[in-house]
Formats: sequence, structure tokens, C-alpha cells
Amino acid sequence: MLWSRWGKDWRKFTTPARIAGRATRGVAAGDVILLHDADFYSARDSHRRTAAALVLILAELKLRKLDTVLPV
Repeated sequence: MLWSRWGKDWRKFTTPARIAGRATRGVAAGDVILLHDADFYSARDSHRRTAAALVLILAELKLRKLDTVLPV
């Protein structure tokens, strides 16, 4: 699956708010948001910032009335 939005969540000095802002800026129906679930290839503890950003991302998508589908 190809992605169309990303939060650049691997960056060392990013924050959950910045990740969420990048991931949802201009987001539209059908977009795929790329996030990472590990930090062995990115900044230490980046997965924790990603998890915190996910809450913000889902809230923003709900406000915009965009449905979410999580891969299985």
C-alpha cells in the first residue's frame, strides 16, 4: 500500500503535535498516513511520540468527518 501523508515521526526533535500537524495537513478522503511503530531505525523513543500523535491524528480526522481504516 502506498502512503500519501506522513508525520516524519522518526525525527529526533519532533513532537506529537508536529507529527499530527504534518500528517493531517491537507488530508482528504482516501489518503493513507504513514507512521512508524519502532525506533531501531530512527530517533530514540520516537515510537512513543508517534503513539501520542496518533491520538491527536484520530481526533482531527474525526473532526473532519473522515473515516479511518486500520490495516489488519
